[in-house]
Amino acid sequence: MKLQQSFLFCGALAVLGLNAGCNDKQETKVYSVTNPPATPSTATSQHGGMPAAMPPGHPSVGGMSSPTTFGGKTMPEIDPGTPSPQWEVQPPTAMRLASFQVKGDKGAIADISLVVLNGVAGGVLNNVNRWQTQLGQPDLTAEDLAQKVQHLPSPLGEMAVVDLQGLAPGADVSKDGRIVAAIVTSEDMAFFFKMRGNAELVGAQKAGFLQWVGTVHIRESQADAQAKLPSTPTSVPDNAAASSPTPPQ
Repeated sequence: MKLQQSFLFCGALAVLGLNAGCNDKQETKVYSVTNPPATPSTATSQHGGMPAAMPPGHPSVGGMSSPTTFGGKTMPEIDPGTPSPQWEVQPPTAMRLASFQVKGDKGAIADISLVVLNGVAGGVLNNVNRWQTQLGQPDLTAEDLAQKVQHLPSPLGEMAVVDLQGLAPGADVSKDGRIVAAIVTSEDMAFFFKMRGNAELVGAQKAGFLQWVGTVHIRESQADAQAKLPSTPTSVPDNAAASSPTPPQ
């Protein structure tokens, strides 16, 4: 009888040990599920989704981190160019790749920006008329625009440059009255360069503005750079010199 009770007692301990082992495994499995590794999409979202790589020594001029996507496509890395040293870098915003402010005499101010959008973003005429409205001016027709627009080359492609003047009722002349803008459109992207502010100050900064626009460009990808490298020269056989004709003396 005592021997039978000993076997029963040992069997009970074995069952309890098995159950405890199972419970431990179950708890381990739960903890492993509640602590999954970070996914690539999570890592991407932590970077803000918009580009911030700048050339060495260049001030931070935008809130976009490169590359980003819109419209299901990856935007190439854009070099924000070389702005005028008179311009003050402004805090980044969600819309602007670059943002500056320049100050003149008697409290005059002008705001300068670069916005990059997906697609043609409404085209040149619609955007020019939007700026006309901001200045309190009537819309332009296509014929009117043809008389006002200036087409100039740039690293991004041909740009349409307009110089608009006007003052909406109640506007502050120290901060408004003139817009100089350049639009570059392609099949995939539209670049909007805009300087708006005091009319006299904007006029004085126009040459520097257009010069800056001419320095903004799309950075070459590593794959494109490697494709331009010269190919490795073909090795010359050891007997090539012997078989080559003797050059004339």
